[in-house]
Amino acid sequence: MPTNFPGSVDTFSVKVDNVSDVMAADVNNLQDAMVAVQNRIGTTAAPNFVTMTGDQTIGGIKTFSSSPVAPGLNLTSAFGGGNGVYNGNGDAASSTQANLQIRSWFGIGFSPSISGQPVPQNENAVWIDTRTGNLSARGNITSTGGQFVGNGAGLTNVNATNVTGTAGQLGYSVNSTIGFGGRGGPEVTGHGGGAAAMMSFHRPGIFAVNFGLDGNDIAVGGWSFGNVSWRILHQGNWRGIIGAANVGEVGTYALMRGPVSISTGATVAGSSLVFANAAGGTLGSSGAGTWRCMGVTDTPLGDATTTLWLRIS
Repeated sequence: MPTNFPGSVDTFSVKVDNVSDVMAADVNNLQDAMVAVQNRIGTTAAPNFVTMTGDQTIGGIKTFSSSPVAPGLNLTSAFGGGNGVYNGNGDAASSTQANLQIRSWFGIGFSPSISGQPVPQNENAVWIDTRTGNLSARGNITSTGGQFVGNGAGLTNVNATNVTGTAGQLGYSVNSTIGFGGRGGPEVTGHGGGAAAMMSFHRPGIFAVNFGLDGNDIAVGGWSFGNVSWRILHQGNWRGIIGAANVGEVGTYALMRGPVSISTGATVAGSSLVFANAAGGTLGSSGAGTWRCMGVTDTPLGDATTTLWLRIS
């Protein structure tokens, strides 16, 4: 009979000496089966290799004495289609060529094989959307000795609690003048409507401060300074800031009558000064805080002890 291999395994009856008649057909059947096996293996197979063609079903665990060689591994039972590991299409590392390709219908996930960890078993710690190229992670993405570099527009829409680097840069300006009518470089955005847009500057263990846009003005404060927000005086706001200052506030000047023989730059308590006019007449109201002498006082005459003072605290 002709062989059934490879469709099914052939069966042969047991022959017994001096009992069974060995017919030519019996020998032919064995020959047919052997030829079918040889055709399946092929004549070009190396002595230590077996070449298989077509679909194969291999059950159980197989142990190889050396690394198996295959053109690819197609995981047909995975969701979608075309999932697997395949030979690449070039000796390169780029968006179009690579030595090896891991293909997925939609996404590739990396999951822990142990339970009781921050990432639950059978859930993904890192996942890649192979359609868009987006990579996501539950933990930190760390670069050791390298940089996170974007192509073209750079890294955009980075949403992270901390972006830490050493000897690095946030980016570069996109215009040559501060007066440019739009975003001129890296941007810090306030969190929610009306919130300050600020950065923090920190000398660990020594001092720290917040600096940025508070309201509609540049300000500094917070952290080591406490719960304060001090506007930065500049050419565009100095008139409003100085004009809004009340008499006797820190940073304001006043003609005041004070002690005798005070040199320029000396400081005295406001309680020893009295607001006055150029003729030395007083208003009878003492100052508060600490003041610096911006002129000089001389003899005990009224007009000679009146000069310009600056409140410094």
